[in-house]
Amino acid sequence: MIYLDNAATSFPKPECVKTALVDFLENYGANAGRSGHTMSIEAGKIIFDAREKLANLLGLKNPLNVVFTYNATHSLNLAINGIVKEGDIVVTSPFEHNSVKRVLNFLQNKKKIIVKILEVDKFGHIINYEETLKGAKLICLMHANNVSGAIFPIKDIFKVAKKLGVITLLDGAQSIGIVDVNIKDDFIDILCASGHKGLFGIQGTGVLAINDDFEISSITPFMQGGTGSKSELEIQPMFMPDMLESGTQNGHGIASINAGIDFINKIGIKNIFSHEIMLKEYLLKEISKIDDLIILKTPNDYKNISNLSIISKSMCISDLANRLDDNGFLTRASLHCNPGTHKFYSTYPDGALRISPGFFNTIEELEKLIETLKKILTKT
Repeated sequence: MIYLDNAATSFPKPECVKTALVDFLENYGANAGRSGHTMSIEAGKIIFDAREKLANLLGLKNPLNVVFTYNATHSLNLAINGIVKEGDIVVTSPFEHNSVKRVLNFLQNKKKIIVKILEVDKFGHIINYEETLKGAKLICLMHANNVSGAIFPIKDIFKVAKKLGVITLLDGAQSIGIVDVNIKDDFIDILCASGHKGLFGIQGTGVLAINDDFEISSITPFMQGGTGSKSELEIQPMFMPDMLESGTQNGHGIASINAGIDFINKIGIKNIFSHEIMLKEYLLKEISKIDDLIILKTPNDYKNISNLSIISKSMCISDLANRLDDNGFLTRASLHCNPGTHKFYSTYPDGALRISPGFFNTIEELEKLIETLKKILTKT
């Protein structure tokens, strides 16, 4: 079996993640931040250690500005619903994942917000963004596209947004742990990400990180409940991270992120990125030689992550994915929860086949993939 679906979730996990997960379940599985006994305290130490490591990874000074959630979608819902008020203008791109698009569409009906879509040229560049940003409350933008792999110039766009007084929200689901991101230097107010992709944690984990200089009172807690703190209050505590972390935490999941960041720091995020891009460049070169396949290309001057999507001239994409599965290659076909990107590439409604190699994939595995693609397509 050759796993090439890392855009959905990274697999396999590093050995240190497996070890940390089992260790937590066997030795530290109490409810952190609730009880005062030894095991609860030790579980809390692991969670705080993960906060500190994430803060360092993202360029934050205050680890309490790191919030643990259950996935990037949860993080984005907390952020968007916590910021946007009735009648606000929100700017986003036509390439956003449904974890953003559906939230904004819901709020258009519920809070009568106004959603403005950034203009793009025929190559996929985001253009004329300063004009679109005027008067907006929030801009919500993905860092790296989950279909094409394009890395958007968020620093340039967010710098302009901050000059105009717009709150900046980054969907880093595809990039965190793979691409170097600094919340302060990149003009990011709030960053949302998955814990189970580039951070190598298990599923059911997410992150919300807030710039040290951002006014926390600008956010209204979207969820309320028990925090283990200020239990005498019948309203949500308004300090971080408690104001955004209600209910029992996914302790073993956070322990897996903690170990995942250790792995990232050991290898080096630049080395992880370089390896994955080397794999993508190989795929681009070899797939371009197969006449039957069309690559969904990104702008030449944009950087990329390893995600690469293709369509076939002769074969239904879902059939191609199934044939690859039969031969031991695990990919993903369809719209990838991102109809907007597929509309841009004219691959809607059928979608495309996405190949997303990760750090543990090799050139030898991709050579086998190319040979298998050739064999499948010559038989159609």
